[in-house]
Amino acid sequence: MEQAAGIALCSESWRKWVPREMRATWQEDGPHVHFQPIIAGEVVLNSPVTPLRDQITFHYGDALAIEMESAGVARVADLSEDLRILTLRGISDHADANKSEADASGSQHRASAHAAAAAAAVACELLPETAGSGGSSLAVRSTGAIGEASATEVEWVRALMAFDDISRGDFRHSLLTDMGRILGLPRAFMATESSMARDHVREIVRRMNAYRDPPAARRALYAALEHARPDDGALEGLSRLMS
Repeated sequence: MEQAAGIALCSESWRKWVPREMRATWQEDGPHVHFQPIIAGEVVLNSPVTPLRDQITFHYGDALAIEMESAGVARVADLSEDLRILTLRGISDHADANKSEADASGSQHRASAHAAAAAAAVACELLPETAGSGGSSLAVRSTGAIGEASATEVEWVRALMAFDDISRGDFRHSLLTDMGRILGLPRAFMATESSMARDHVREIVRRMNAYRDPPAARRALYAALEHARPDDGALEGLSRLMS
């Protein structure tokens, strides 16, 4: 879902979903998209000096915003092994005492319109047989049976672990960056990091197989490895999984 959001929102074309009368009120260059964590809770934060703000700063210092509406579904997703969610929010005000003033200016209406437009663009990207609302296209496309999911996850993990440098975290990060570039993504290919190399590799394989175009993701992985560290033996083993 994060991959789809990155594709759909990497350009400004998603703004066409915002009503024309709303776009006419924009100042300067309009809204911007940020990919950062959001805190979901059951309390309004409207003061810069509260114990809650201190707690958030200490434990969730990388969060961009705080909101309430997705708290319930976020809790369900946390308890579920299969439910994946993506929170899209339009930022309407700062978490301080000026919230009422911002609300009176119509900020909530503008923020909801922006969030709805972004959600529509992401939904179109997730639909099958579409190129996404942003008009983006992947640099690598499926061109046949190459890379169909004939090999098991274990076989893919074993083939990747055959590369000597795959045990290094910086090598895996560079690999994900190259995969994102090859696929035309606005950021690195996403796979949750783990301190254990094999666990991280397993997550890369899972994300690759769950990608909207798995054969393209597999070819991107192969191309990135071929470019990063030509290892004839390991590459040969990987190519057998893709044939």
